Amino acid sequence: MSNKLYCSYGDYSVVFDRDTGTLDICEVGGKCMTGVRVTKLYYKDMVIDPADFTLSGSGSSVGSIAANWTRQSEVVSFFKISVNVNDEGVRISWVTDPECTCDICGTVTWGAEPERHTFPMSSVENACHLRSAIGPAASYMDNMLFDRLSDSAVRVSGGKRYRMRYDWAKKAYGFTLTTGIKAGERKFHVNVVRNVMADRYHFKYGPINKDGDYKKPPAGWMTWYSVGFDACERNVLENTQWQAKHLKDYGADTIWIDWEWHHADYAGIRDDGVDSLNPDPKKYPNGLDYVARKIKENGFVPALWIGYTNDPAKNEFIKQNPEVVLREEIGWCGTYYYDFTHPKYLNEFLPMAIDKVKEWGFEAIKYDTIWDGVEKNEKFHMDCYDPSVTTKDAFRAMIAKTRECMGKDAYVLSCSATPGGVLWAADMFDAARVGGDTFEWDEYIQQGVLKVMRYYPIHNICLYNDPDNVILSELYNNDAQAASRAYFNTMLGLPMTFGDVLPELPEKRVDLLRRCLPTMDVHPMDIYDHECNKRHLITNMNVEMPWESYNVVSVLNLQQKNCSYEVRLDGDLYLDPGMYHLYDFGKKQYLGCTDTKLEVELGSCESAIIAVRPKLDRPQIVSTNRHVTQGAAEIERMTWSEADLTLSLHAKLVAGDEYVVTLYVPHGYLPADELAVADEQQGIYAYRFMPDATCGYDLELKFSKNKMA
Repeated sequence: MSNKLYCSYGDYSVVFDRDTGTLDICEVGGKCMTGVRVTKLYYKDMVIDPADFTLSGSGSSVGSIAANWTRQSEVVSFFKISVNVNDEGVRISWVTDPECTCDICGTVTWGAEPERHTFPMSSVENACHLRSAIGPAASYMDNMLFDRLSDSAVRVSGGKRYRMRYDWAKKAYGFTLTTGIKAGERKFHVNVVRNVMADRYHFKYGPINKDGDYKKPPAGWMTWYSVGFDACERNVLENTQWQAKHLKDYGADTIWIDWEWHHADYAGIRDDGVDSLNPDPKKYPNGLDYVARKIKENGFVPALWIGYTNDPAKNEFIKQNPEVVLREEIGWCGTYYYDFTHPKYLNEFLPMAIDKVKEWGFEAIKYDTIWDGVEKNEKFHMDCYDPSVTTKDAFRAMIAKTRECMGKDAYVLSCSATPGGVLWAADMFDAARVGGDTFEWDEYIQQGVLKVMRYYPIHNICLYNDPDNVILSELYNNDAQAASRAYFNTMLGLPMTFGDVLPELPEKRVDLLRRCLPTMDVHPMDIYDHECNKRHLITNMNVEMPWESYNVVSVLNLQQKNCSYEVRLDGDLYLDPGMYHLYDFGKKQYLGCTDTKLEVELGSCESAIIAVRPKLDRPQIVSTNRHVTQGAAEIERMTWSEADLTLSLHAKLVAGDEYVVTLYVPHGYLPADELAVADEQQGIYAYRFMPDATCGYDLELKFSKNKMA
């Protein structure tokens, strides 16, 4: 006879192993939790080992299991785990003396490829700031293990505190749920939530393609914001060569040619033989294929703006097939608007136009004017070839054909900045422009920051949020504003599209770009978007690496006046209790240790970037200067040997870019000679290394014990 008990109801089932006292919880999609067990009992001031109890009785029936433990003692002598299963999930109750609480531990698992596509998120709507993560990071705020591939999650509610942590050795998320003395804290509920983002945003969900040409968001120069209608072969190649020399080793990977390749102005009409199939020969005398080839030779992906919903000229296809034009009406982007429902447009024009883009050598596209075409197809819908097809379905068919022609792995960016342009075909785009132009600072806040906040929960889940170009020039920014723009994209893992004439940027702002490259594989930690309080914005990046867990916190002052802000470690950052080192990346300053809060003084539009690392009782890194993430971008492995008193790390560095590692050396340890004193009183030292090539380096930082300590 099996010593395991079973119960089920609907899609859920539970198996209880009487030999080990553990529960496994399953849903029709797979296992949710395994090895669920009581690991500690707390009674008043005592900690009791559950192993001291004997499993004296248990039973099961349809939809329920009860397990009883007894202990021959004058203190807690009995506790019971009650499991009830219904259509809504599994409810586990803890029954014992009201003053007795416990830790319930186990493994939570979900998804077909959990190592790549599953991570903790929160479904709690109680924050006005942004949370992001690199790696399998978690905090006590996170009550869901979300699977990007299936848009589903295992959700836990109840208990006093639920805390997931990733076990790198097991490659799985362990959890601890602590019960409380209140009635609601003595039970918890486990269930699977389907269509998490689809229901939240009311759209057809499709996971982002992490096997495509871009494993993370692109970074590189674009013509439009920097040179506008003056874009041409000469300045495209000048900026390409400059980027290759100064930014490629740091992570720049793309060059974008915007709409001026066949637009001369905002007039919306041309009659000089230039159209969407024929680039301007005056601007590109050697053709776009020549420019694309030169971009590739410099080591970048060539990317092209397209607007195949309309044309500023009556191209050869329109002349031969006038019936594909739904409306002839002058607008900023063109005059001849295509009928999305016409089979010749869908099956002849689009494949021919996209094939030409690929023949020129472009590997990524920015699809603009799509909403202008949607509006015309909606307004004049009854004039369409097939008015029985809804505008949305016609739009989706057009994007599906574009995706088919470009290939599943090519980078396709939606440049619409409307809710429909972002969401209607989000399952087919790789990225979407989420807001309007961001030249002036007020535009940047309204069309960049606030729009990203609206759509951030689907960033790197369904598609990349693109807040438009990162503009750093002095024409639109002072130093604080320029840094805030660059930091915002980096902290959230957004694309970095450079909107300035690169050779004209001051060196200080070029270095700002270097500190924000490469772009990082960053995902959100909340399923809900948040509204900003218009005064300040906290971005809390959680970093989880095999060798350390830490946070990088950005505090952005949205006001054009000096301000002071207080950030609580518990209430704002959701950190576990303990002491934390603070390091200000922008000011290159160690701020000390705290177990309560960090305080920042900010100038107008300024951002503070502060690394928050748990304090250890041995030498440790508190910051690095290579990247805003202060270690996550360049450190590929790190170990501490207590036997050798050596901190070893392998870091990917750039030739000629001095690497500075800031370290905390606690009382009782002595730094090696190569460490320079930064703040001896607080135990802060700096290690400097000048790489002579762009590659990975093995660095060893040695210490000794202070025998007089």
